[in-house]
Amino acid sequence: MDDFERAFSAFCALSYLDNKISFGEALSIKFADQAKKYARLSFTPKDYVKDLVENVCMLQKDGTEYTYIHRSFQEYFSALFLVGYHEDNLFELIMNVAERDNDSTLSMLKELDESKFELSWLIPTLDEYISSLGRAIESESPSKALG
Repeated sequence: MDDFERAFSAFCALSYLDNKISFGEALSIKFADQAKKYARLSFTPKDYVKDLVENVCMLQKDGTEYTYIHRSFQEYFSALFLVGYHEDNLFELIMNVAERDNDSTLSMLKELDESKFELSWLIPTLDEYISSLGRAIESESPSKALG
């Protein structure tokens, strides 16, 4: 179960970060292959996608496209992926999430691991905001500040 969760979290995050909620067979196999490498598992990507449709029912096939049965699954498992992600670009990935509208991934990340959310994204974002605000205030000349 842990292996499936790790691979599916990576699959969801890859499609999410690529802004895809539906995708053709070739792209679904590409996401599955990348997820397999990330999760360090051995499976056939095409068979994995088939399992996602037929056995665990997380994806559905609509014509030639695959879609998540509900967008919240993609968001939840993407947030779960971020909880377990420990690479240098974590801040950038979370920033990508934070810049989206009508999305629950950021709040799900906060719910899943509030400490990681705060340390990896919230505090650095607030620090940068405060620094840029300070620079803006310092660059104002005294005459502009008064009048």
